[in-house]
Amino acid sequence: MDDILDPRRHSCAIRHDDQPSLAMVNKVGLPIIALPTLLSFSHSHAFRNGGLGMIWDSHSSNMEKPNVYVREWAMEFCIGTIVM
Repeated sequence: MDDILDPRRHSCAIRHDDQPSLAMVNKVGLPIIALPTLLSFSHSHAFRNGGLGMIWDSHSSNMEKPNVYVREWAMEFCIGTIVM
């Protein structure tokens, strides 16, 4: 995940191994490979209170949701595919 983020933005530490019904790719102690949810509703737990969908912005010192471009890139869509 960190490979596609801007240099000042970083994925959060994995707190729990992924569990079935998810693709079990994220493991505690390893860098995050996939965001837990990309097509979630706006009030999803993944985007609140430090949820795993959040990323750290070292410039603003805040947890933020990934912007639409990062979500598109993570899903291997062309930039500009998702219309907000």
